[in-house]
This record gives sequence, C-alpha cells and structure tokens, in this order.
Amino acid sequence: MKMNALLLLFLAAMVVRAASQPPNPIPVPYDFYSVVLQWPKSVCNTDRYQCTKPIPPSFTLHGLWPQRYSFPCFDDCTLYPGNTKFDKNSIPDDDRNVLIQYWPNMSGDNEAFWGREYEKHGSCVHPFYLDQLTYFITAHRVATSTDLYSILLAAGIICGGPTTFRAIRTAIHASTGFWPHRAMQ
Repeated sequence: MKMNALLLLFLAAMVVRAASQPPNPIPVPYDFYSVVLQWPKSVCNTDRYQCTKPIPPSFTLHGLWPQRYSFPCFDDCTLYPGNTKFDKNSIPDDDRNVLIQYWPNMSGDNEAFWGREYEKHGSCVHPFYLDQLTYFITAHRVATSTDLYSILLAAGIICGGPTTFRAIRTAIHASTGFWPHRAMQ
C-alpha cells in the first residue's frame, strides 16, 4: 500500500513525561504532549493548500499539543478558560528565524500559523507551565531531537515512496521507543 500523501505523524510523548509536569504541584489538565510533524511535500500535494514557498526536504513541525490519556484530548484551547492570545512580539528575532526554518507555513504567513497553533493548542498549557516563548522553544527542541527522516531512510522507507503505515510505525518505534499515531487531513 502506498503511503498516504496526507500523512501527519504524531510522535506522542516525545517530551519526557517529567517535562510535561510543572515544577511545582499545580494540577494540570493534561498528561503529555504530542509532537505533530508533517511532510511538507504531502501537505503541498493537496487541494487544501496552495503552497507559495519553497518546500523543505525534511519533516517540519506542525504543533505541540497537550494530551490526556483519557478522552477527550485538548482539541481547541480557545474553549477553555485561562487561555492566552498569541503575541508575536514575545518571540525574539533569533527564535523567530529558527521557527521560520523548522515551523514554516507553506501556504501563507508564518506568524498567522504559529498564532493559530498557539491559541488552539499551546495556550492550554500557559497558565500551568509553559509561557508562550517556552512553548515554541520546547516544540522546536523536541521536534529536532529525533531525525525522523534518517530513521525512516535507515529502515528503507523513502518519504513519498511506497510503504505502509505499519512499516513506518515499526521503524520509528525501533529507533525511539515511541509508537507514532497518524491523522489524515
């Protein structure tokens, strides 16, 4: 079976569990983070997006989402009290340049994309643990801590080539110890 071109890989719990807990005993409504990565060529091959920028040849960050073991997971932080609005001025230029490289919006304004991701997913963690800048820095650090492209290549899996999700899951689990999940859009 050919790998679905719309595959998003959820690398659940790539953040060390201890890192998802606040430094003090404030109760938090989530258990771990999911690091959501995407293959830009697949994103750009859909009718949903009109990519206007050069397509990076590697996985890029889509988001860092707080999750719970029980259902439902946080799917929209704007529905919860205490969430904060995105403030593009809170990201220093050096960090902004890193986000442009690793967390690009292929079809529009980067800051608008970051704002949507932060308000929908990141603002849930703000009152408990991560301020806005720390959210973005943490997302980048975790996403780049594992070279997913190299893991797949070492297993003989070429992005965009024929494979199965089972083969992808097995390769990632063998290398990282984590079982990825997927979402189709």
